[in-house]
Amino acid sequence: MLVFCLRRVMLRASQVGRDMLVGLPLVRQTRQRMREDSGVANVRHNMGTVQEHIVLSCVAAWLCDQSSLDERSVQYIDTHTMAPYGEPVGNDFNCLLDLATRLKQHGIHTATPRGAAAYFQTVRNRYLAHSADRQPRWYPTHFLHAWHAVSGENANFSAYLFENDDQGDGRRELLKRFIANHDLGGAFNAVLAPAPGSFREPKCWPEPAERASGSMLIMSDPLEMEPRKRSGDSYMHLHDIEQLGDLVGKHYLKASTLLSHVIFCFANPGSKDRYSTLTKRLSQSWLAAFGTNGDTHCCGVK
Repeated sequence: MLVFCLRRVMLRASQVGRDMLVGLPLVRQTRQRMREDSGVANVRHNMGTVQEHIVLSCVAAWLCDQSSLDERSVQYIDTHTMAPYGEPVGNDFNCLLDLATRLKQHGIHTATPRGAAAYFQTVRNRYLAHSADRQPRWYPTHFLHAWHAVSGENANFSAYLFENDDQGDGRRELLKRFIANHDLGGAFNAVLAPAPGSFREPKCWPEPAERASGSMLIMSDPLEMEPRKRSGDSYMHLHDIEQLGDLVGKHYLKASTLLSHVIFCFANPGSKDRYSTLTKRLSQSWLAAFGTNGDTHCCGVK
């Protein structure tokens, strides 16, 4: 499930929210086509990852258009950063690649939201590079999809990435090497939060300063939201939203009034209304933390 939260001054956020979700029919068509072709839908363990990345790309591209500065820019913050590239799982991924190719060949990219077009173009380009170098890890993670969407709009991109190796798989080292040796050009700017790398730790945030940015995009992809029996920094609780809002306000002084937060979360099984219940509770927490100024809008996408 994906929960999309938006704060905007001088523009109705409810309309903005509807505008931002115009890419979802394409998400659903993609998912249905992959299921029909292969019987399953499993990209990096979950078709939801594709939905997440398309919506994230749409949000990033739209934020560029709404930037309040003459020089368009997006400040990106990732609370649960993944390794730069992942190895796709499942034969059905070929269906996604086939769709990306057909969209390009038939000119459908121009009829889709720019962020969605950026997503499919990125997947296609990365796969072509993979075909040449045969690196098993080639599917881009969250911050790279956001970067490609923003760069496609000729806007500046600055990322602050939190990762604490809670899963013990050396992601921090992978991220360090990538940031030091990436081939994305000088417009890509990313900083890895210092150890321990947790967004909950004030010492892991940058020094308080006025950072000019036309808009801010926060991405959160915890293993689970409100876990019943688990704890750790890879998970997320509703009270973390309040703390996150406080830390953003303290460390990004005079942050942009245009702020979007994309939260991808697993709703605990056991009740048929679990998605709507979690969306309502999460939205209430987010509005309390971030919605003190301007118009706001929150919605859930199952």
